[in-house]
Amino acid sequence: MADVMHGSTFGRVEKLIWRAVWRSLQLSSKLKRSQVKGV
Repeated sequence: MADVMHGSTFGRVEKLIWRAVWRSLQLSSKLKRSQVKGV
């Protein structure tokens, strides 16, 4: 049971981290595009 609980919680944390990374990547790409357009 402990292993299953740990696995589920780890999966949730991993999803949250992956979402945060994906958002940061999208934001960085948007910033780069805006900078290129500005120049």
